[in-house]
Amino acid sequence: MRSVFSNPFIWGACLSNFFIYVVRYGFVNWAPSYLQERQVSLAGAGWMMAGFELAGLVGSLVAGWLTDRFFGSRRAPVCFAYMLTATACIFAFWKLPDGHPWAYAVVLLAVGFLIYGPQFLVAVFTADLATRKAAATAIGMTGFFGYLSGVISGWGLGHLVDQHGWDGAFQVLIACSILATLPWLFMWNISAEHAPRDDGPNS
Repeated sequence: MRSVFSNPFIWGACLSNFFIYVVRYGFVNWAPSYLQERQVSLAGAGWMMAGFELAGLVGSLVAGWLTDRFFGSRRAPVCFAYMLTATACIFAFWKLPDGHPWAYAVVLLAVGFLIYGPQFLVAVFTADLATRKAAATAIGMTGFFGYLSGVISGWGLGHLVDQHGWDGAFQVLIACSILATLPWLFMWNISAEHAPRDDGPNS
């Protein structure tokens, strides 16, 4: 209870993870349809989404390296920078004109790189704070919030596209990206040093 459910920083990571997953699965579920409407072939859209996932893997590795190499294992600065840049890239992806597949590919790779880094670091951040005693519980809790987002990223975005077009869907994705960014600003200096410590053998 003390390590996970009473820790406001873990709740902050859960909140961010919810919105990160909305953006991630929003792109996974709907980017192929959007690309085809923007004169990208089905095969081209498939290759771009494969690149999206591979870029995410690289982004995760780089994010972990940056936190350890430059930030003393503080995860929040990298999560904040990644998500802020991802917001700008989502806006750019939305505003690109039709018929520019290479531009779509580059921006989509950037979004994948930037979204998967914080998603990976959420688990590391919560494990740092929960310690070995409760790391699995903390990571499970963030995962629950992440997959709960499927209601928005799946049915919700599809409904928005039907009712308001792609503009409505991208406005929600940008809002979610901003909401995923903000918690890290308030956890900027939080690291494993802020994990609760045992007061004794019976604590």
